[in-house]
Amino acid sequence: MAMRSSQPRERHARELELETDVGAWHALLLDRLQSLRAAVAIVAVLALGALGVAVWGLLHDDGGGTRRQGVSVARARALESRVQRLEQRVPSQQDIASLRDDVQAIAKRVAAAEAAATAAQRRADTLDRRHQEDRQQLRDLQHRVDAIERAQAQSGAPR
Repeated sequence: MAMRSSQPRERHARELELETDVGAWHALLLDRLQSLRAAVAIVAVLALGALGVAVWGLLHDDGGGTRRQGVSVARARALESRVQRLEQRVPSQQDIASLRDDVQAIAKRVAAAEAAATAAQRRADTLDRRHQEDRQQLRDLQHRVDAIERAQAQSGAPR
């Protein structure tokens, strides 16, 4: 029987120990929640203060010139006039199409002129080559005439 009587005591002691641990844990949790609440309250007070300062700054002008002034009516009209002048200078779709056609026509004329220039260059090269050949033939003839004249001079034949 002694064994039976000691088991309920041990069980009761364990239950008391768990209850005290739960109580301590509960007290620690409550303490941390209170600290967290205090921190949140401090942050809220600081945020409200910053919001108040920002609103006050927006509503009150200290004359420091930090606020932007609006544009004068004359300046706005001048700018509008300038925009209208620039808009008038923008070419229409018809103008652009006409310019595109002109560019294509000029491109065709340039291509034709390049082809003509290439053909003229070929003709000039051919003429130059023929000129060089003619000069060589003339030199050859001159050498033959000189050789014939020397031969006649040596033989004593009249010219």
